[in-house]
Amino acid sequence: MCRRRRVPKHVASHMPMTTAIPNTEGLYRRSERIPLPTLRETYLHLTNRCLTNCRYCYCSANTAEDPTELSTEAWMQLIGRLAELGVANFVFIGGDPFLRSDVMSLIRHVTQAHGRKLRIFYNGYISTDRAEQLVEHSNGELVMVGSLEGPTPDVNDTIRGEGNMARSVQGIRNLIEAGLTPVINTVVTSDNMDRLPGMAEYLQRLGIERWHFLFPYNSGRMRQNPSLIPDEHALADVILSLWDAAGDGPLLIDNFASWRIRLDGRYDLCNAGYDLLTIGHDGGVYPCQVTVGDAAFRAGSVLEQDIEEIWGESRVMQAVRDVSFTANPKCRNCDVRETCGGECMIHSYYSGEAFSGTGSLAADFPYCAMTGGFIRRLMADLPVNKTDGLKYIECT
Repeated sequence: MCRRRRVPKHVASHMPMTTAIPNTEGLYRRSERIPLPTLRETYLHLTNRCLTNCRYCYCSANTAEDPTELSTEAWMQLIGRLAELGVANFVFIGGDPFLRSDVMSLIRHVTQAHGRKLRIFYNGYISTDRAEQLVEHSNGELVMVGSLEGPTPDVNDTIRGEGNMARSVQGIRNLIEAGLTPVINTVVTSDNMDRLPGMAEYLQRLGIERWHFLFPYNSGRMRQNPSLIPDEHALADVILSLWDAAGDGPLLIDNFASWRIRLDGRYDLCNAGYDLLTIGHDGGVYPCQVTVGDAAFRAGSVLEQDIEEIWGESRVMQAVRDVSFTANPKCRNCDVRETCGGECMIHSYYSGEAFSGTGSLAADFPYCAMTGGFIRRLMADLPVNKTDGLKYIECT
């Protein structure tokens, strides 16, 4: 793996770039208002292999072996280089990282050799022995992130496959018993949206302390299952009802906390390409985890350039950092524009691409009614203490 070879700027400038850069004539570039910081977090898409055939999978993970997967040595070198650049938080994702036989060695390399924090998104069953190994090898720096899509198998297994809930719940119990209570992700779809209140009660009985909602991207396998995408207004009603019911209970819904933080600042889109980036299983570099594998967002390869140069100089990363919510007329004229910040440009890109055939980083955010409605509710209930200085939204 190439680490520090300098690539001439005339070569770097010809890296692939998404063609859907909005017209910003007369508008400011976000990169001129928000300087490039230190890298904070990096997603490592260790493999595209997965035994769970989720109907909404944005990267269309599958069971096929891929000879282009980076080797153990290559991943270890890359982790070391990223640590040198200041990355404090690593994320293993896929596919299912536990389908790699070297995953425990990579965990130790992050948490013990480099003393960094690590989150692992996993899809399979976690045995008692594996749960105990995770505790032993993670140096107290590991957070496991599992997935459940509903409180009963008829909801969960319709989306994630027959028998998934029984295996997943037993794995969750094994992790809790070992002292490693996982965060639970739920992808909110039209199939499970009305079951979220029951899901909250179920997770509390299971002993879960933190719950995170993911809102489906119109990409990957979702293109074959568009009926799963929830209506944004119905979604807004469900989410606001959950907020009203959540109170200060033992189950933290961390989306609510992240939206609440925005009352204290001025925001412009997300942190993709700023202090966050993703490395694909073959060494490709992307602004965020959802864009992995998409040639339009491939900024380069760690097999050909140093990661610092790709992050700092590639045209893809520069384009993502240049775009602002002000390029979207709907956002520009919104009453909560700087508190909302335009949300996720990648959501907008894929939604626009699915409906018009052409993606745009300045397309309308598909869940605007939900985010805008929630922020308006917060602004009505809480005092707003705005600070100076423009920020990006940190992806959760």
